[in-house]
Amino acid sequence: MTKAEFMEGIHMLQDNYNKKLTTEQLKLFYENLKDMSKDRYIANIKQNIKTNQFMPNIAQLRGENKTAYTNFEQRDYSNFDFNRIFSN
Repeated sequence: MTKAEFMEGIHMLQDNYNKKLTTEQLKLFYENLKDMSKDRYIANIKQNIKTNQFMPNIAQLRGENKTAYTNFEQRDYSNFDFNRIFSN
């Protein structure tokens, strides 16, 4: 992704969230997002704008590992005696 394509997405974020990023923040974002394709980058920004009320961070813009903790196996507590823990 070129810097111009990157700035296109940043302008979308700054306009939507009414927050200006500093030069240091822009450098940090660009260094961590420049390997993405423009289409994926813009799509992730649009998705974040639709679903998040706060400015996304780099990991949210990358859109990776959203399901990292969603398919865990729930523990079975049916035979667990909670009264033993909570009684003094």
